Amino acid sequence: MKKITTISALLIGAASAFAAFPNPITTDTTAEIGSNENLVMGADNITVTHSHNGARHWTGSLDLNGFNGTNLVINNVTADPSNYYFGFNGATFKNTGGSNADTLKVTDIGDNIYLMNGFTVSNMTMYLNTGTKLLMETTKLRTVTVKDNASLIWSRVPDYGTSKPLNFVIGTEGSATDTSSFLNFSRESNISGLYIFNVYNGSFYLRAGYRPITFLTSTIHALSADSFVYTIALNGGATFTVDSGITNKIYIYNNITMANNTTLVLNSEEMFYNGSVSDTKDSDGFITSSKLNKTSTRVALYLAGATSNIILGADNTFKSITNNAGKTLNLTLNGNVFTVQENIDFSSFNLYIADFANDSVKISTTTEDWAEHITAMYMGSALTDLVFRDGFLYSATVPEPAEWAMIFGALALAVAAYRRRK
Repeated sequence: MKKITTISALLIGAASAFAAFPNPITTDTTAEIGSNENLVMGADNITVTHSHNGARHWTGSLDLNGFNGTNLVINNVTADPSNYYFGFNGATFKNTGGSNADTLKVTDIGDNIYLMNGFTVSNMTMYLNTGTKLLMETTKLRTVTVKDNASLIWSRVPDYGTSKPLNFVIGTEGSATDTSSFLNFSRESNISGLYIFNVYNGSFYLRAGYRPITFLTSTIHALSADSFVYTIALNGGATFTVDSGITNKIYIYNNITMANNTTLVLNSEEMFYNGSVSDTKDSDGFITSSKLNKTSTRVALYLAGATSNIILGADNTFKSITNNAGKTLNLTLNGNVFTVQENIDFSSFNLYIADFANDSVKISTTTEDWAEHITAMYMGSALTDLVFRDGFLYSATVPEPAEWAMIFGALALAVAAYRRRK
């Protein structure tokens, strides 16, 4: 009987050593987060420390439960960083019964964090700091979702490679109440990564050191506040779409770079301006506030690939088009005005225009500016007669419907040279 009692005591002691966190958590606590464990807070200003020597890919959740000031510390102690990591494998950070002003701070003080299936932030303000390296799982799409009016302030984001895309989702599709979700993403390393971006509402500030945010096919469905990207770069074959009805703007520090066979679809008016973001950080590296510095300067287009496409569903203005020697821009106006404020060297530039009947292209403000940069132009048999009026280029002869069908099918509006006609 004594032997059985001793064994029972040992088992109880071992179970206590590896016990999960209590729920609710009401005092500062250190334990191991189970792979699918769901943590629930029970007081304000509690520090929860995950301390574990070995792999831990977390699929569970942390619920603020209406309490404020939670600190989650990831201390993943391991002797072999090539094999053992703590990871977000679809973990959810939520706040039931509270407001989106309730805060959670997540700090990595141990080994590398592994971003597997990503994570979701809902109805809270989450401050996330990661350590020296954020490793990406290679076989799954890593999705970070910010919804239910949450804010994710992701400071000091380290390198995670260039060939593994990170999928950001802001807001909730079809929701009339999830209108202010916000992502503030700041990578300090200067290595470009690939991003997929779907914004259903809310806003964002995106920085990747001094390198572009390189987008795969992405869509801005709506914006509830002005937003910022350091540089928009479209990856080869990608389409970047701005849906209609958006009145807020996207401010860009540098320019928009279009790789080969990329498409920019703009269905809202005058979307892009130059700007910058100024951050204030605390001693631990957390971003405590950010200011969007706006200007009225337009953004330049940089054509990096052989062929680029712009489809307008609304009037839009750009500062200039650069690196265009030998490039082809397919421009679909759809009844809208494409304005470029500064010079374009058309010496080796092919311009294709669809739906030209009632449209115009404004390259500069005066007829004289056109004369300085274009010497000859052939617009195809149906549109060889062109006129300039008040700085706009118009067709002097409006084709018949059958001719338009031919033009639309072939996009036969090649600009190789120009002969100005009055």
